[in-house]
Amino acid sequence: ICDHENGLLVPVGDVDALVKAMTELAEDSKLADHLSSNAILVRDRYGVDRIGQQWLELIEEVAQERGLL
Repeated sequence: ICDHENGLLVPVGDVDALVKAMTELAEDSKLADHLSSNAILVRDRYGVDRIGQQWLELIEEVAQERGLL
């Protein structure tokens, strides 16, 4: 997550910062749209299908190198 690019980051346990971030998001529809659009890109980049495929490719590559396939 990149703060104010595809999400809002707040320190763990900082309730005041969380309230401030939530209020900012609720009051700024342009920010909400911006974060939403960029979050979709993150989802696509790091989605289960894509990462799963990368793992399968790595496992197959290692298995072939070791003569297991």
